[in-house]
Amino acid sequence: MLGSTDEIYFAGVSKECRHDLPTSHAMRSNSRGRVYVRFRAWRERHLPDASYQIAPAFWTSAGSKYAASVEPILVPAVKRREPQLTGLAHTERAIYLVVVARAATYEHVARLIHCRALMRDDPDYQEHRGKRVSMLMLCDECAPGVADFAHRQRVRTLTTGISRSTYHPPTLSSSDE
Repeated sequence: MLGSTDEIYFAGVSKECRHDLPTSHAMRSNSRGRVYVRFRAWRERHLPDASYQIAPAFWTSAGSKYAASVEPILVPAVKRREPQLTGLAHTERAIYLVVVARAATYEHVARLIHCRALMRDDPDYQEHRGKRVSMLMLCDECAPGVADFAHRQRVRTLTTGISRSTYHPPTLSSSDE
């Protein structure tokens, strides 16, 4: 039985945000650093004058209620348990929510959509209200179904590699001989 506010909050976070729990924190290693390097490289190439934030987190309603009940010094630690993206870049008129992954999945697209909705109500991002929000997924491969789903949800995918599921090597035809 869940009794304390802490137990209720962490049970909700565990149920809704599996990707942000201890297993993902334990996996932060050199491979995680390369993800951020790819985000920074994209930002430097496409938005050199934009400000950026690495691993932005967005308050859920349960998280903000819980943060109100803890000491102010613990609030940043509590926010680390909330949904996160790889990076966020912003200019005077636009915000870019970015996820970097080796292979794009439906979960990556859903995380972008979810974080976009959360950002609208997050008091930490109040200065960005009224700006155009773009969602971007940088990946090495993207299956056709994921790419179609992302397109329908207005998530732009930039694929740097060749997807094994869509690549077909050229064949010799009778006219090539």
